[in-house]
Amino acid sequence: MLDFLLDSSNPLTWILISGILLIVISMVLRPFINTIGFVYPNAKFEAIGNPFLEESIIQKLLESSDLKNFIEQVSAFKDYQIKGETTREIQHSLDEILLKFIEDIKRDTPKKMYRFYDILLQKMDSSLLKTVFRSINKEKTLDISPEEALSIETSKLISLLSSTENIDEIKHILTNKGFPSSLIDIVIDENSDPLIIDNAVDRYIISLLIEAEVPHSCINGKQEYIDRLLDIQNIQIILRAKNLGYNEETCLKLFLGDGREIPYWKYKELSQTSDVSQVITQLEGTSYYEPLKNISIEDSIQPLIIALDKLMFKFARNISTTNYTTIGPAIRFLVSKELEIRNLKIIVKGIAEQLPTEYIKPLLIMEER
Repeated sequence: MLDFLLDSSNPLTWILISGILLIVISMVLRPFINTIGFVYPNAKFEAIGNPFLEESIIQKLLESSDLKNFIEQVSAFKDYQIKGETTREIQHSLDEILLKFIEDIKRDTPKKMYRFYDILLQKMDSSLLKTVFRSINKEKTLDISPEEALSIETSKLISLLSSTENIDEIKHILTNKGFPSSLIDIVIDENSDPLIIDNAVDRYIISLLIEAEVPHSCINGKQEYIDRLLDIQNIQIILRAKNLGYNEETCLKLFLGDGREIPYWKYKELSQTSDVSQVITQLEGTSYYEPLKNISIEDSIQPLIIALDKLMFKFARNISTTNYTTIGPAIRFLVSKELEIRNLKIIVKGIAEQLPTEYIKPLLIMEER
């Protein structure tokens, strides 16, 4: 039988050899094929940069005499052509810029990444989604325009929910849109705390990110991003919960899932603390302790929340470095652009309300050089 297959005059021999060669070649080329699709967009991300995370540029914007002067300074940068006269109009224009950045990413990267980017848009809409669900929970009129959403999915949902106040219709809409029954029950339960509603939205977005398929070469980078996101959000949840005086049992119900350094057992330890200061102390030994330990929490825990958001930006840079030929630069770009637009929105509001620079600046996130 072996002699028959190795006979050079036998056409089956050449078919077998060709098949083996094709398999070997595909195995060798697969990593390169996956990488090729990211070469152009990754170079583009590097070229665009993040001007509005730089302290010197931020400082000039903070010194703007009025909104018109602010618009002129920002619009001097390519890709940041903003318009509007009121705070709301300018902030909406900034959202449109963020959306354009993400649409450009989708156009330039492999199609297998499209779903991941769509979900990241929904994640960026999470604050809006939380507001929508809180309004429904309190039976308030939904005074939110679908145009405020970045994601098409969120926009469609707001449009549907705005046309009904019937609880059964609301349940039907949310079910058809794929929201889990656990989230729907929380939204319609009049006894649900706002933090519980927010947590349900975060849990939903995380589940979508986990389920999103990406190219094989991107799986590790995507997982590291999700792990760090889980860590950051779990710590932010426990800080808010302890600041509100939640007990251990309630805190445990808010757990989003195991992250990189905050698995369930560690989160349980944090849940057993009595206040915010003890939460920070219990974080010793993790990457999250040093950035938080010296922050004053006398007036608010907001500085802690901002410090954690800044840390997420640092992790995104690390992910970019370790996954520089695939998904890494895209993750860094997306995290950076979201923070840039948030910085600009905060500055717009501060200028419009004539707030002093020393009040606005601590709310901003800047890249450390």
